[in-house]
Parts: sequence; structure tokens; C-alpha cells
Amino acid sequence: VDADQLRTIAGGYARLWARVAESLRDVRLGVEVQGVQATDEGVLVQTSGGEVAFDRLILAVPPHAVIGLRHLSADHRAVFERVRHLDYYTTICTVRGLPRRGFYFVRQNIDDPTRAGHVLCFHHRYDDTDVVLCYSSGAAGLDANDIQRLLLQDVAGLGGTLDQIHGCRRWRYMPHAST
Repeated sequence: VDADQLRTIAGGYARLWARVAESLRDVRLGVEVQGVQATDEGVLVQTSGGEVAFDRLILAVPPHAVIGLRHLSADHRAVFERVRHLDYYTTICTVRGLPRRGFYFVRQNIDDPTRAGHVLCFHHRYDDTDVVLCYSSGAAGLDANDIQRLLLQDVAGLGGTLDQIHGCRRWRYMPHAST
């Protein structure tokens, strides 16, 4: 594999997000949110640990899941209903011959928007196995069979050998809406 074609995040994503959290004043993990209410002063959040007041609230959930909240205003509901997603696939497979122990971006597939369906990046997490996660963008007219066919081409092009596909899942990625 040409090293110039691949990129990884030193230390992995878990370390990246831990460092981001260190710079924030108040990060709460593992708290069950039971309700959210907007007020003139800010936002009240009812949690399993009690009520907490905030100036603003960042929801780290899929936008379509927010639409069902009881206390969501009509204006907020209208915004969340405009959210669109990118079509995305994760394929779990056994591959020999690719770089190990890292998250790698395939530059030529990321830089060229006409290469929809091709592998954008792959994650080889464990040294004792050749199982990797491959991530591909979808597009109109492409299905899981197309994604797997293009995966086979991409792995070969990177100098690897695809031994087995364990599963391929389509999902909604990068929620966004116009202003």
C-alpha cells in the first residue's frame, strides 16, 4: 500500500474524544435523559440524577430520534424534520495485506466524488485478527451487493486480499439541514 494514500488518527478516536472532553467544562456520560424543556432562561433537563439547568443544550442523538420528545417546540420540530442524511455502509470483513492497528483514510476515494460506493476508510483495530471495518458512501442506484463488489476492487487495489465478508450494514450518516 502506498503510504501517501492512507491517513490515520494518532492514538485513535477514543483518545481524540477524551482530549476534547477534557477541554469542556461539563461533560456527563451515562445519564438517562427523561425530559427537556426550553425556558426563557435556557434549558431544563430532567435526568435520572435530577434536574439540571443549562444555557444551551447539545443533543448527541440521531435527529430523527428527537422528533418524538414531548417538550419539543413546533419550531424545533420543524427544524429536525428537515434533517437529511448521507447514505453510508459499514462492512465487516476479513482482509489480509492491509496496514494494521489503525484507522486509515483512502485518499483517492475521498478526494473524488465520482467514486461513490468505494471504500472511504477502514479500521483495523486488533493485532491478533485480520478482521477490519470498511466504510463506504452509498448513492442512488447502489445497494449492498455493489458496495461489496467495489470493496473487493478497492482491497485488491490497496494490495490486500479479501477473504470473507461477515456483514454489510447500511445506515444514516452525517445528519444535516440547510439554513
